[in-house]
Amino acid sequence: GMRPKVEACIRAATGGVERTHIIDGRAPDALLLEVFTGAGCGTMIVGRKEKATYLGVDLAG
Repeated sequence: GMRPKVEACIRAATGGVERTHIIDGRAPDALLLEVFTGAGCGTMIVGRKEKATYLGVDLAG
């Protein structure tokens, strides 16, 4: 279920990880879409309040 995944993301954030992503591994190219595009296909959990929205932002740099 989702609860263990979210709890793991919270532990990671508490430990200093800036961002974690929960994605559907069954979806083709899910990891690439989530990490390298603004479209995303999963849930990003951040360890701090973000100053800007990710809509239209190139996360790949």
